[in-house]
Amino acid sequence: MIRTCLLIAVLLLGQATTDEEVANEGKREKRVSSTAIEKQSADVQFPDDSKNLKFRSAKNRDDASGVNGPDYNFPIVLPPYNQEGASPGSPDPSWGTCLLYIESIAVVVFSGKNQDLTSAVAVVDGDGQKNKFKFGDGALSCVKQGDKAPQEFWFLIDVDVNSPAKATKGSGEVLFTVEDPIRLKLSFRQNVDATWNLVDVKALSLAVRKGSWLAKDLSVNGGESSFNANRSMKIGGFNDYGYGCSSTPAAAWKIDNDYSVGVSFNNIQLQPFDIYISPDKKAIRFGRNVNDCVGLFSVASWMGLIVVLVMLGVLAFGYLMLNSVQTMDRFDDPKQKQLIINAKE
Repeated sequence: MIRTCLLIAVLLLGQATTDEEVANEGKREKRVSSTAIEKQSADVQFPDDSKNLKFRSAKNRDDASGVNGPDYNFPIVLPPYNQEGASPGSPDPSWGTCLLYIESIAVVVFSGKNQDLTSAVAVVDGDGQKNKFKFGDGALSCVKQGDKAPQEFWFLIDVDVNSPAKATKGSGEVLFTVEDPIRLKLSFRQNVDATWNLVDVKALSLAVRKGSWLAKDLSVNGGESSFNANRSMKIGGFNDYGYGCSSTPAAAWKIDNDYSVGVSFNNIQLQPFDIYISPDKKAIRFGRNVNDCVGLFSVASWMGLIVVLVMLGVLAFGYLMLNSVQTMDRFDDPKQKQLIINAKE
């Protein structure tokens, strides 16, 4: 009985954990690798410095024209050390020692109408290397060594959606699509108390096209800040810690009384300071200290623990009840007179 109870508890805990790791629209195979180089080893070879593309110093800009630079394949890595054109051997001084990794961007539409479906999600990823992100002038500005707090740093995410991302139902019905470029500016602050945090997310270009569920096209005003990014996403940590999350809460923009549009980042990892660069300057990694968005005990973990505790309680109660059953002394003591029952046939 004990083995059966424990086996059921383990199966329930495993199933709950698996369900939690499935994001809104698909299964996330992993969080983020310890390196910024997806599907490559830590000893990956980078191109020679002579092959590096030249980038001008980043300037603080909020225009919607996007990043002036070449295209790169997903996942998004800023600076793109894992692709040709950027090497740890000769980084631009404006890059600082920061690193951002994003596997995909989820565009969410929230509906305030009286509908059965209140939200829908379309995921923008590489899609067979069709969708690209840009890196170049104005792509980032990070804190450099020697800078004293408070300091601000930011990343400009510029994605060309060449393959439309579709929000669908189980039957394949297209609810809405994302076809236009996505340009987001993520602003952070290094604080005097040795911490850093996200302070603002601006949508320089963000739009969705109507579908069977969405009655009209929606777009965010260029340069508008999210009304909930700071308190909802909660991206931050101590100065010597990075941040990692399989799927962040959504930063949203209110379009009208009926609809809001938001974005969340899938498999994101960010380290604002002191990324690791190997002595030979041919490999780069995130640090080991990471502030994970999922705490020590997640909802699924608590559910599994509660089920195990309840089943152990039932098992203990049954064992104590059986252990408390007492037989008559007359049957246990052979020196006493035996019980004789006369029965007539």
